[in-house]
Amino acid sequence: DLPLFKQYLEELKTNQRARGLMVVQTAQGEQRIWAYDNTLRTEGVDEPIVRGMAQDITERKQVEKALRESEERYRLLFKTSRDAIMTLAPPSWNFTSGNAAALELFGVKDEKTFISEPPWKYSPEVQPDGQSSANKSKEKIDIAMEKGSNFIEWTHTKLNGVDFFATVLLTRMSIGKKTFLQATVRDMTGRKR
Repeated sequence: DLPLFKQYLEELKTNQRARGLMVVQTAQGEQRIWAYDNTLRTEGVDEPIVRGMAQDITERKQVEKALRESEERYRLLFKTSRDAIMTLAPPSWNFTSGNAAALELFGVKDEKTFISEPPWKYSPEVQPDGQSSANKSKEKIDIAMEKGSNFIEWTHTKLNGVDFFATVLLTRMSIGKKTFLQATVRDMTGRKR
């Protein structure tokens, strides 16, 4: 592209350096992406000399694109799932995110409000078996962290105080060095016999 090449030459003349990305077509017709860093030497020479380095970064760019697309897919799955999905992180095990279905299920207007409440705010003080929700939730979290997942039945409480029966799948996940839990909650009210 002649206008881009002229722009490159002008940058080189003005700044004595030009950096960027360029698309190069190989002899086989394949397009590759190169990162270049060129300098212009004018002192001590009869004719200006362009010195530079270029590195083929095609694979890196393809991996970055695939990663962005993957992140977008999973973000879309999380945000649009009809299942209530939330994440909890140690050491407090407070909620760190919740999708639209979670907000609706717990009767919360927005995610900021949802994660500002401690998790026990969304459970009655005592579960139907007589155990404290706070103690029992810690047990269930410990099992999920140890075994990788834990499927449980649980009584939750909406923000307006109404209790509902649910199934909860706690799944241990890691991103980098951070480990957390994803909780998938399904309202089973009316299905429990």
